[in-house]
Formats: sequence, C-alpha cells, structure tokens
Amino acid sequence: MIRKKTSELRCRGNCLVFFFVYFFVSAYAQSPGGYSTGLRFWIKANSSVYNNAGTTLCTNSTTVQQWNDLSGNGFNAAQATASLRPTYFSTGANGNPVVRYAGTHFLDVASLGISGTSDYYAFCVVKLTSATAGGTNDGAGSYVLDRTSATNELFDIKVVASGGTNRFFFQKRNNSGGNLGGPTSTTVIDPNGFQLVNIGRIYNSSGNTLSRIFVNGELEATQSNGQETTTPPNMRIGRHATNGTGGMTGDLTELIVYSNFPSSADKQKIESYLAIKYGFSIGQNTLTNYLSSNSTVIYPATGTHSTYLNTITGIGMDNGSGLTQSSSRNQSTNDFVTIQNPSAMSDGDFLLWGNNNATMITPNAADVDGSLILRRLSRVWRVAHTGTIGTVDILIDLATVPGGKVQSDLRLLIDRDGDGFADNDVTPLTGTLTGTTFSVAGVTFQHGDYFTVGSLNSVATPLPIELTDFRSTCFENVIELHWTTASERENSFFVLERSDDGENWVDIKHVKGAGNSTTVRDYSVKDEFKKGRLRYYRLTQVDFNGNTETSKLIFSSCFDADEKLILYPNPATNELFLDLNLIQNYGAGEIKIANALGKICLTEKVNLTRGSNVFKLPLNLEAGAYTVLFSSMGLHLPPQKLIIR
Repeated sequence: MIRKKTSELRCRGNCLVFFFVYFFVSAYAQSPGGYSTGLRFWIKANSSVYNNAGTTLCTNSTTVQQWNDLSGNGFNAAQATASLRPTYFSTGANGNPVVRYAGTHFLDVASLGISGTSDYYAFCVVKLTSATAGGTNDGAGSYVLDRTSATNELFDIKVVASGGTNRFFFQKRNNSGGNLGGPTSTTVIDPNGFQLVNIGRIYNSSGNTLSRIFVNGELEATQSNGQETTTPPNMRIGRHATNGTGGMTGDLTELIVYSNFPSSADKQKIESYLAIKYGFSIGQNTLTNYLSSNSTVIYPATGTHSTYLNTITGIGMDNGSGLTQSSSRNQSTNDFVTIQNPSAMSDGDFLLWGNNNATMITPNAADVDGSLILRRLSRVWRVAHTGTIGTVDILIDLATVPGGKVQSDLRLLIDRDGDGFADNDVTPLTGTLTGTTFSVAGVTFQHGDYFTVGSLNSVATPLPIELTDFRSTCFENVIELHWTTASERENSFFVLERSDDGENWVDIKHVKGAGNSTTVRDYSVKDEFKKGRLRYYRLTQVDFNGNTETSKLIFSSCFDADEKLILYPNPATNELFLDLNLIQNYGAGEIKIANALGKICLTEKVNLTRGSNVFKLPLNLEAGAYTVLFSSMGLHLPPQKLIIR
C-alpha cells in the first residue's frame, strides 16, 4: 500500500508539473493577432493594471501606479508620484476597460532594447477627447507618446494642426539631433471615438529610412530621409518629457511595440483583433479582409462582402490573441446594431457584420412580399460567420428612423438565399421594442446572411418617410416624372434632378411637400426629351430643418420600338449575352448594369453595326436584381431587368 500511495503521489506530482508547464506556455503563447516575432512591449487595459506596485489590480475609478508589460520582456509602465497617475475605468471601449489621462498624467517605461538601426512599429488605440495642437518641430501640444527625458532621439505621437483641424503626427529625430520632423495623418482626430494610430520605421529602404503613420489600418503619410540611426528612447506614455501640461486628455486602451515592421498579413491580424475588441472599423479605402490569429479570413471584404464595408463590427474568441468579445456595437454614430450573448462561442468562432450604408430614412417597399411585410429599412447588413458561435441576441436602435414604432408590427428579416427579402425564405422574426430599440433573442445566423428590419404596418409603424413610387413615362417630346408618397414627416419640398451621365446633376424643379401626412399623395413633373439620349433622374426630400435624403436613380424609358435588346440567360450567374438587332450602323455605344439602388456596377463600351450584334459580358456581381441600360447617339433602348444568382 505504501508503494501504491507513493506511485499515486508521483503521478500527481508529474501531472501537476505538466499542468504548470502547459499553463505557463499557454499564457505566454498569446500575442497581438497571434504575431510574436519582435514583440517588445504590450499593455492592454483589460489585463494587469495595478493600483500599486504590481500586487493589487485596479478597480473602477482607481489610479494606476503600474501597468504590466505582457510581451514577456518585463518592461512594466509605472508612475511613482500619486498626483501624476492616470485613472482606470472598468468600461468605456466597447465594454472593455480604459486608462484615462487628464493632461498631466503619464507612465514611464524603461528602454525597450531596440537598436537604432532596426525597424520599429507601434500600434496605439487612443481616444483624444480634447487636444491642443503643437508644431511639427517643437515640444508644444498634446503628446500621446514621448521620451522620459530630453534626449536627441525621438519616436513620438503628438497633435498638430493641419488645414485648421487637429491631426496625429509622428515626430521623430535621430541620435545626432538631426532630421527633426515626420509624417502627419490625413485623418482628423475624432474626440468621440477610438482611433488606431500606428507609427513605423523602415531603417533601410533602398538606402533611405522611411517613417510612416497609419490611422485605422491605412497608410496616410511617409517621410523619407537618408539612412539614419535613431535608438528609440525610454518611453513616456501620456505626456511630454519636460512640458508638464503637454499631455493627452482622453483614454488609452492598448499599446504594442515591435522591433520590426510587420508584414501586411501580420498587420491585418493585429488590426482585426484590435478593431473587433474596441468597436472601430478598419479603413476600407483599400479593401482589407479581417483575419484571425491563424490567418483565417473572418470578414471577406475583398470578396463576397465587398459592398458591405460600412461599420464592420464583430464578436468572437481567439485564444492566440487573448480575445474574448461577446458583445459589440460599432462606435460610429452611423451604426445601430448590437449583437451579443453567443450561446456556444469557443476559440476560432467569429460573427462579423457590415452594412451597405443605405439610408435609415427612406424605406424600401419593393423588396418585400407586400402581403405580410409592407416595407423594410433600406439599410441592409451582411453577416460573416466562422466556426460555430451558436445563437445570438440582436438589438437594432431605430431612434433615427422617423415615425412611430409598434412592437407587433416589427420583424427581423433574414435573406439566406441571396435573392432579396421578398420571398421570406427565413421566417420573419418577432421581437421586443424597448424605447426605440428593437431586439430579437436566440437568432441563428449563417455565413453570408443578410438582415434588416421590416414592418407589417405602413401607417402606424411607417419606419421612415415613404416614397412608394418614382418612375418616368415617355410621351412624344417629353418625359413625365411621377412619384407617390404614402406618408410624409416634416417634408418641406422635393428637388427633382436630372443627369446625362449619372454623376453630374442639375436641378429641374422644386415641388412643395405636404409637411406631415399619412395619406397617399401623388406628384408629377414634365421634362423635355431629346431622342437618343439616356437620362437619369433622382429625387431629394428636404425637411423643415434643412435635412435632405436622396432617392435611388431612375432612368428615362423612351426608346426606338423597331430595335430590341434581348438578354440571355436571365437569371444569369457568371456571364451574360446581349443580342441587338439594329436597322442601321450607330457606332460607339455603352452597356451599363445598375444595382437596385441605381449604382452603376459594370460599364462596357461596344461598337454597333447594322444587323445582329451579340456581346458577351463576364459577370462578377452579387446575387440580386439589376437593371441593364443601353445607349448610344441616335439609339435609345428600354432598360431590361436582370436577375443574378
């Protein structure tokens, strides 16, 4: 029995050692975006923020004496003087903690041991609620990062004024005190939201040293100097080295420093982690996918979701990054969706969503079944689902949507087959209306789903002001534009505009609105028509406060009856054939394909000859309803409806 007990004790000891080693390795396997190469410094407000010298974690509204480095290098940030310490708040950034600075507060960090001839890169998530601009070559203004003492070498983030507005500036200077300056962001500082500010140095780029600044993932400026040695100094977080009032006012949530310049893919992984966590969006001027720490695409911005790039937001779990985000709402004032409470989220599971940036004011009464659902929001969101996240709760804030709201009238609409909401392929879901927030619990989303809010009642719950019809009719020498409203709210007047190219517009008529109305009203305007020219029209509503909302485009429909355009196959998938039988030569012509909002998605120039003309168009468009337009000098054919699957 003694041997048996000894054996049991030995097994337990080995198991304990194994568990300790496993836990130790697992704890330090985490890195931002799963990228650990060259990681020198990492602090985040949701971990290891102390009210004293590293034993008592901060609680809400307590000051920060020490903020521990999670890179494994032990470069903890600290402040010995109580009056100069920033304050910890347990929430403030998409449900995550923040560390708040008030102009004089700062934390100091010892040298990170980065060579003066190595590359350098820092990611900083910050919200400057107030800022004072300094110059590019001085120590004035608000500093986010500086040195602990007045050294020659600089690697700073500060505020400067450019074009009359405050912007971020990467202030740098080499070890010899030369080349003072740096790049300035083009993005203006947002006092109401968090911004990801990255600064980086490439030491040797064809014999030059490049200094770069990025905001929300996008490169905004580069300064090139002859190759120079700059050793990053001891770092001060939150204030200038010697100017006692030269500090930032606002919140800082995360700061990451590398002794290299991450690749584009590694940068994407880090920025995706930070964006999901803190509720901001990666800039999409250049389409950029969101990636997990293992390089899985979790939001395909360059592919299927390329038209749903507005306020991309997400929830998910990524052990490689130390991310667990179970509730998110984008910080943008133009975002209204919260998704939370996933029922089965584990490592590698993500749910992200973005929208088409359509109006929240004017509804869509065409892409609904017309029987149960009478209208829906024009704004549509699209989901990207990775892994198995389970069911979620969704909350949609309808405060900006005009008109009354009745809970029993509202439905969450989900389009799963990609052909629009009219077929209700997913049964519309009921929910709860609390104030102006419509919430639905236990929703199951699949990858690629679209969702929006619909209404059963066009009067009691009209959603926005409703434009139910806007069309053109061709007569012998005029086009008559006709539109109908089912309801109007504080509508002062309409502006009817015309364009020959869909881009340059002229006003042709102002028409008085009905103010407030819940009855059907009809309006019409006549416009002279010139045969053989395609015309575009749009309608803008102006309310009593001067706010405006513009409709989708429509196209004039006068055409030559003897000449026809035939499309096949219709519905189409990857390619479309257009067959034109013409009675004469017309020369240059143009084929355009427009989506349901009137946006031109494809343009093809063609040459038109007498007889049969067959054109083949490759298609790379999302599933949905489109309009094919054809025009040339002397020839005008009617628009044709096209369905893409």
